[in-house]
Amino acid sequence: MDSEEPGTGVAGDTHDGPRHREVVPEIGLPAPDAGAKFAPPGSALPRPEEVGLALAPELPPRVLVAEDNFDLQQIFARQLTLLGLEVVGVGNGRDAVDLSLAAYQAGNPFDLVLMDLEMPIVDGYEATRRIRDGGFSGPILALSAHSSNDYRLDCIKVGCNDCICKPIDWIQLTDLIRRFVPGCHVPGPILIPDNCKRE
Repeated sequence: MDSEEPGTGVAGDTHDGPRHREVVPEIGLPAPDAGAKFAPPGSALPRPEEVGLALAPELPPRVLVAEDNFDLQQIFARQLTLLGLEVVGVGNGRDAVDLSLAAYQAGNPFDLVLMDLEMPIVDGYEATRRIRDGGFSGPILALSAHSSNDYRLDCIKVGCNDCICKPIDWIQLTDLIRRFVPGCHVPGPILIPDNCKRE
């Protein structure tokens, strides 16, 4: 798998994912004050025929957060939940590939993937390549501790739509979510955690 060619860069594309979904996975349905649930390694979303649930109207956009730092996972979960998004999280690139492609193949793709570039087992670059090679065309935003334009271009070359630098600028991230996730309407004020404010 390591010899695969990079996926097609899709910078600037938007994802016209379905606003109605027949699959409502058991994981990743957080209560408003509970943050996200993080999927255990090897878990996969069920196929529609395996679930048998009625059509759910106007489900919130669903985000996969691939981030190996547990504290940052929780910050993302709280912030994105406050923005009205449904959050599922994983702690390494291999699980990000498995879960995103399982959802895509089940006809229930994520509306957005946030991909940390430096993760164990499979890094974010390779994970993004595999996700693109698997057919997922929705938005992928890279999360990087490096701020140079070269890193951003590298992310775009492997298939990311854009790159956000750490510490996270939540206002910038919110603007990108509005840009790439149709139907995402921020319902209230933007929370900026004390330890993640702009410099």
